[in-house]
Amino acid sequence: MRSEGSHQARTSRKTRSAVAVLLAAGAVQFGLTWLGLPGWVCPVRAATGWPCPGCGLSRALVELVRGHLATAIALHPFAPVALGGALLAATMMALPSGPRQRALARLALADRRVRATWWLAAGLIAHWALEIAHVAGGRW
Repeated sequence: MRSEGSHQARTSRKTRSAVAVLLAAGAVQFGLTWLGLPGWVCPVRAATGWPCPGCGLSRALVELVRGHLATAIALHPFAPVALGGALLAATMMALPSGPRQRALARLALADRRVRATWWLAAGLIAHWALEIAHVAGGRW
C-alpha cells in the first residue's frame, strides 16, 4: 500500500521536473531570439497559417528585458506576465520544500480569491481572437 506522503513527493518531483524542462526550453528560445537566430517554428502557425496565443512572445520578452516596454507590449501584451511567471517559477523551484509548499499554498489561496488564472486565461483568449481577426483582415 502506498503512503499519501510518498505519492505527493513523487507528484511534486514530477511537477518540478516538468517546470524545469519548460523553463529550460523557454530559456533556449529566449537565447536564440536574443541572438537574432531562428528559434522554434510555431507548430500552430506552420500548420494553419494562424497565430497561436503565444506568437510574438519570444520577441516581446527580448524587448522587455532590453527595456523597451512599449515595443514589448505591442508585440505581445502578456510579455510582462510571462516574464513574471517565469521568474516566480524559477524562484519557487529554488526554495526548499517547506517554504515552497507554504508559498504555493498562499499563491493558491490568493488565486482562489481573485481568480487571477481565469482572468489571465480570458485575457489571453481575447488577445488571440484579436490577433486572428487581424490576420484574417476581419473576415471570420
